[in-house]
Amino acid sequence: MSRGTLSSSGSLYVGDLHVDATESTLFEVFRDLGPIISIRVCRDSVARVSLGYAYVNFQNPIDAERAIETQNHTLVKGKPIRIMWSQRDPGIRKSGVGNVFVKNVDPTVTNQVLYDTFSACGNILSCKIVTDEETGVSKGYGFVHFENDEGSRKAVETLNGTVISGQKIFVGPFIKRSQRMSGLLTNFTNVYIKEMVDLDAEELKEKFSTFGEVTSACTKKEPRLERAFGFVNFAKHDDAVKAINELHGKFVEGLSTEGSSGLYVQRAMKRAERDQEIRRRFLAEKAKRQFPAANNLYVKNLEDTVGEAELRKMFESFGEITSSVIMKDHTAKQSKGFGFVCFKDAEMAQKALADMNGKLFGSKPLYVNVAQKKDARRSMLEMQYAQRRSMPPQAFMGAQTYYNPMYYAPMPQYYGKGGMPPYGGRGGKGMRGGGMPRPGYSRGGGVHPGSMKPKVHVQRQAAAEPAADTGSLTAETLAAMSPGEQKNALGEQLYHKIAKSHPDQVAKITGMLLEMDVSETLNLLESPQVLESKIQEALSVLNQLNSK
Repeated sequence: MSRGTLSSSGSLYVGDLHVDATESTLFEVFRDLGPIISIRVCRDSVARVSLGYAYVNFQNPIDAERAIETQNHTLVKGKPIRIMWSQRDPGIRKSGVGNVFVKNVDPTVTNQVLYDTFSACGNILSCKIVTDEETGVSKGYGFVHFENDEGSRKAVETLNGTVISGQKIFVGPFIKRSQRMSGLLTNFTNVYIKEMVDLDAEELKEKFSTFGEVTSACTKKEPRLERAFGFVNFAKHDDAVKAINELHGKFVEGLSTEGSSGLYVQRAMKRAERDQEIRRRFLAEKAKRQFPAANNLYVKNLEDTVGEAELRKMFESFGEITSSVIMKDHTAKQSKGFGFVCFKDAEMAQKALADMNGKLFGSKPLYVNVAQKKDARRSMLEMQYAQRRSMPPQAFMGAQTYYNPMYYAPMPQYYGKGGMPPYGGRGGKGMRGGGMPRPGYSRGGGVHPGSMKPKVHVQRQAAAEPAADTGSLTAETLAAMSPGEQKNALGEQLYHKIAKSHPDQVAKITGMLLEMDVSETLNLLESPQVLESKIQEALSVLNQLNSK
């Protein structure tokens, strides 16, 4: 075999590699052929899993040519490899020049047999039988890439119709998928028929022969649905189009099934093309139903008795509503306590958000916010946690609150003599000259919590100990508190509940949940199921960030 023009360098492409094949594996395959400059197995940038191909660079192009002649199609870890000259220009690789398509290939035909059959027509750069990725069984077709068009033309002229392993193969010029699809729309002759009565092939052929010459017809029956369908192939494209125009969607006596709206007669498509068309229709329909994100509101803390009509009535005063829905449990058919309201205009939605969020409806304050997808909520939670994780501890200290938004642990308040809070008195025990308190003492004589330096094991024990339950909180009692007091009260009860099931992560989880709205946090205390789902979501975020 002549090297042609592609052997100016000693770089080879090695394809169809086993996933476990490494650089050392390929070195053992090529080491005896000559000096090797480098070997690189291409891998996924994230998972670092082999992509199934590699590059081997020989010092001498003659050694590379010998590798193609002697090692091509040899088994490496039980899988035949495919070797060709490395072509870095993607334009040449994707042009299709010199490429032929071979189909109706017997399953026993291998890459080597295909290579030996076509090598008489010219210098072959690559040849491949397409196999199933899971089973490795031949799919009955393949490709042969010649160095130039002369070899491909000779192969089509001399080998088309040749019998290999008892089967007559088809050899034709390679046509890109995009060109094949456009050609199918203008030159198809095969039509697909469903919603038809159970007929045999001859009866179906007779029914459709009125539109033109029919070369073949077949009928099948879906056993699961007890439904008959068939295919009719016309000799001319115009006859197939005429049959579609005159029969599709119409009821034909003796051909249509009883009770159907009419026959379905359309161009026959392969499964891959049919799946692509179904997906295209689904995405188009989905795009019609989509609306701007700012128009859709998420409404929570709804009473179980609230229905969709009542939900719409609550918000209809703010503007035109395009849709409203209450989310329900599929098994119990009961309300989950939240729903969605979509307005026609974003301004209407913003007005409803401003007026309805926190408004008391029944016995619960409503929580209203712009609806977000689950992935967006998770990303936002991860970002917030990462920001707080990178901040110094001093950034979380507040003058009136004793909770840390990320590492929550209830802290006792220390009072001085006379029951005065820290820094509440003038002078007293522990005063230095100039009126500055000594470390470890407050101005009121009490011990200042920030100046204490307990041992590490004492600190961990105090943080892991759940706070005492301070009683049930209601919207009315929270409304009478300041924002800091609300966080403290909610934090103590959340800590107590979370510590029962997740004592190791209770501080972090509590701090994350306290970042939620007050009304939504109150709902967590009232609904154990919702609380557990939020805990699991917080744990998932923590695990992801800790693994990075």
